[in-house]
Amino acid sequence: MATKPNAKVAAIVSETSLALNSGSANGVKVGDKVTVFRAVEVNDPDSRESLGQVLVPKLTLEVTEVEERLSVATVTDVFVSGANRFRKTITASTRAGNAVQVPIQEGDPAEVVRAT
Repeated sequence: MATKPNAKVAAIVSETSLALNSGSANGVKVGDKVTVFRAVEVNDPDSRESLGQVLVPKLTLEVTEVEERLSVATVTDVFVSGANRFRKTITASTRAGNAVQVPIQEGDPAEVVRAT
């Protein structure tokens, strides 16, 4: 099944939460799961013509607050190193993150999946 982003990151609220441009008017509910993606442009190696984009998951979150036109989601991803578990965090840096800090930007595509 192909991923179909239905929202975008509207703002970084804190190092563990972000706001999306989709809310109750779009059917978003508390508990819904969110995946934020990085869009990778794919070009033909011969003609350099754009072949489209591939969406690579960056971070998963859960919706914790919902308003009519926006929602707030909190990070649920963890990084495991041996016996240690670290919750991943959001960084606004455009530089590559590390295993714990994930770079997120306004406008990044996101998919909200209804909680079951």
